[in-house]
Amino acid sequence: MKTNLKGLRSLDKKQLKNILGGYPMCPEDLQCGNDWCCINGACRPISQAGPGHLCMAIVDPIS
Repeated sequence: MKTNLKGLRSLDKKQLKNILGGYPMCPEDLQCGNDWCCINGACRPISQAGPGHLCMAIVDPIS
């Protein structure tokens, strides 16, 4: 199956949420709130984290 993502930029927030399975997109700081984490660009319950679906985090480089 071929996917055409050419018009992705013209989608509104509601359409993008549907693409992500109904979950809101992660904020820039990746902080989704209590018992939620950023998984594959969407804020999801921590219970969905596991093998293949890890919580994303910002890592500060060591100076």
